[in-house]
Amino acid sequence: MFLRQSATGKNEIWRYLIGIACVMIMYVLGQLPLEMVKEVQISRHPDIGTAEEKLFLDTMDWSILHIDKNLGLILMLLLFVFGLIGMYLVTWLIHDKGFKDILTARPTFDYKRMLFGFGVWLVITLVLEGIFYLMNPNQYTLTFDPMRWFILLLISLTLLPIQTSWEEIFIRGYIMQGVFYHTRIPWLAMLVSSLIFAALHGANPEIAKYGYLTMGIYYIFAAMFLAYISIMDDGLELSMGVHWAINFVGATLLTYDGSVIQTDSIFRVSDLNAPLLIVGFIVAALIFSYIASRKYGWNSFGNLFEKGIIAENHADSAILSSISKSPSALDRDNDVDSND
Repeated sequence: MFLRQSATGKNEIWRYLIGIACVMIMYVLGQLPLEMVKEVQISRHPDIGTAEEKLFLDTMDWSILHIDKNLGLILMLLLFVFGLIGMYLVTWLIHDKGFKDILTARPTFDYKRMLFGFGVWLVITLVLEGIFYLMNPNQYTLTFDPMRWFILLLISLTLLPIQTSWEEIFIRGYIMQGVFYHTRIPWLAMLVSSLIFAALHGANPEIAKYGYLTMGIYYIFAAMFLAYISIMDDGLELSMGVHWAINFVGATLLTYDGSVIQTDSIFRVSDLNAPLLIVGFIVAALIFSYIASRKYGWNSFGNLFEKGIIAENHADSAILSSISKSPSALDRDNDVDSND
């Protein structure tokens, strides 16, 4: 079980508190390139004052700072490169864990699973978005610029998965495992980590524009779903793929006023229908969960309510990992892996 790997290494509460602080420090350091570029632009453009800086933070409209949108996206994604480095160092130096322990319960990270999650969620999203377009085509404006979009595509295929992976590793790997280690309750670890995920997105401009309650519900639903598939699938591969696909669509296919991701996407939506967004996400999550459960042979809700027994040292953890699955479950995993 993925959550049981929280037993590896050293897991005192004070280590988690220091670890979170260190990751946040690295995250802040990742903002330095953006701050340096901002200062240069402010010195070059007298029209950028305090009001304009505040407006930029409220809207993430890079044109206010006279910064190209693709460059702005790169600067924003650098935060997560630093954050990911911090996460690796914290796991190694503070918790004495292998980095893989907070990624997956499998012997190695399964990249095919990640790509499966990305591809399936992308297809489901495109179908649903096509339906939404037919329902209200007037809200969609074609803004396609081939050259700028191609550069955006390269960024979304290289740097964007670093951002989404960092969030999955930090929230669904590090924090969710830490909560489970100290509570032994899988569903509680899922709930607490999801609330933290929603809180971290509380400063996003779409929260203020479309309502704290509505968008807060969306982020909690999204976090619960990503935590659910991580627990059921015994690893972060699927959630990393799905999260990447969500942000990939938001960056390359369509963006909207108030979105934290402001890019030269193919379409721009004039007014986001937040309730419809939530309904669409729930439908997509149900479809994805069904497909993934059939492909990978999930034990229906078993991992969420399984008794929270974990080993207390490395040796016991290895033994527990080898006996945690029944023979039938091991046979099932072998069968589905052979079909990948």
